[in-house]
Amino acid sequence: MTTNDNAKHYNVAPKSFATMSKAERHMDLCMKLNDIYARKNKDYGDSFHETFVEEGLAMSRIRLADKFQRFKTLSKKVDMTGRSG
Repeated sequence: MTTNDNAKHYNVAPKSFATMSKAERHMDLCMKLNDIYARKNKDYGDSFHETFVEEGLAMSRIRLADKFQRFKTLSKKVDMTGRSG
């Protein structure tokens, strides 16, 4: 859902990201994340919930640790100027 879609949904005039309040930017981001979440679950199924039911809380720690490790690996490849090395 785009910023303009959010505006239509909440019956407010669309704004550019630069003129939004922090609360409006937060709502815009949450709506976009919710849209991504819904589309991914539709395409791939709700694997997080299914695995959580099977394996419990330890599974979520493992999946988060995997994502954090990928982030660390990627961030080491970019120098302080933002260029990849």
